[in-house]
Amino acid sequence: MRAVALTVLTTMGLSVAACGPVFKTTYELTPPQTAEGRVCVSQCQQTKGICQTAGYDRYQRCKTEQRAYAERKFNEYRIQQLLLKQPIKKSQRHFHSGYSCRHEQSYKAGCQQDFIGCFSTCGGTVKPQVVCTANCDEVRPAHQISGSPRTPMPQR
Repeated sequence: MRAVALTVLTTMGLSVAACGPVFKTTYELTPPQTAEGRVCVSQCQQTKGICQTAGYDRYQRCKTEQRAYAERKFNEYRIQQLLLKQPIKKSQRHFHSGYSCRHEQSYKAGCQQDFIGCFSTCGGTVKPQVVCTANCDEVRPAHQISGSPRTPMPQR
C-alpha cells in the first residue's frame, strides 16, 4: 500500500512539474572590436554551419534507418501473422516507436551553444536574456530575481 501511495505521489509531482513555467534563453551578441576578433567570429560561423549541416545529415540518416526498421519489423509481424493464420491488424506505422531519432532542433541547439562559446572566446560580448514562454505566472528563474532578502519582490 505504501509503494502505491509513493508511486501516486511521484506521478502527481511529475505532472505538476510538467505544468511549470517554460523558459527560453536568447542571446544578444556584440561583435569584437578588433579585425582579428571579427575574423575569428567568421570562423565560428563557418564551424556552426558545418555543425548544423552534419547534424541535419545525421537526422536524415536516422529517419531513413527508422523507416527501414519499421518496414523490417512490420514484415516480420506480417509473416508471423500469416504463419499463424491470424489477421494483420497493425500497419507499418505501429513499428516506428521502436526506433527513436532526436529532433533536428536538438542538433542545432548544440551547434548554437558551441557558437556562443566560440563567439565569446573571439572577444565578442554575449548577453543572455531569459524569457518565459509558457505558464509564466508560476515562478521566475532564480537568476532573474533581484533584491536582497529584505527587499520585497516587485509585483507584476
